[in-house]
Amino acid sequence: MSIQPAIYKREELYVLPRPIRSIRVQDRFDSARFKVPLRHGDFATGFSRGGVEILIEGDIAVQQEQLLLSEAEMLDEIKRLREMLTQTSDTDKYLLYLGKTSEGNYSHWYQDCSTSRFECDLTNSHLFSYQLVIHAEDPVLYTAV
Repeated sequence: MSIQPAIYKREELYVLPRPIRSIRVQDRFDSARFKVPLRHGDFATGFSRGGVEILIEGDIAVQQEQLLLSEAEMLDEIKRLREMLTQTSDTDKYLLYLGKTSEGNYSHWYQDCSTSRFECDLTNSHLFSYQLVIHAEDPVLYTAV
């Protein structure tokens, strides 16, 4: 498997610009905690798994095997990325694919995803960078068989 994040939304597959510098997955767990007075420690019960936060950092240098060499090309790609990350309704969620098999099929994904944060840095005119946080309501990392 090779890591190649992509968004699948409204019947369109959008591969995130590369190179990808970092992908971090944060699982969240909840429980009810109770403290008994005059007793050390506490008591936890009702453990459940929350949604997942996926943090991705990358550069706007390559898209679909094409080098993006000018500021105008990089800005156009940021515009495309922002369009794919934008939700227009509560039902406008997407799949986030993480990797491809050696046969070229996407094999690992999160579903019910929405964008929590998108940030791009335009300081370096030779290479723009971006950071995004995607929230997956469904905490399962699905795998194709």
